[in-house]
Amino acid sequence: MDTLIAMQDIRNSLASIADRAEGGESFIVVRNSPPAFRIAPLSDADAPQKADAPTAERERGPRTSCGLSRCKG
Repeated sequence: MDTLIAMQDIRNSLASIADRAEGGESFIVVRNSPPAFRIAPLSDADAPQKADAPTAERERGPRTSCGLSRCKG
C-alpha cells in the first residue's frame, strides 16, 4: 500500500523518503490535495544500466573548459 505524503514532506525530508523508497516503500505525493505523482522503488529490471566512462564520453564528446560539450562564446 502506498503512503500518502505532501509536497512539503518532500522538501523537508527528501533523503529520508529516498531511503524508505530504496527499502521498498512507495509513496503517493499530494499537491494542494489531489494526488500528483508516485515515488516508488525501481525493480532490477527497471533500473538503468550504468555506462562505462569511455563509452559515455564518446557519445557526448569531450568536455571543454566551460564544462559543456561546446562552449558559446
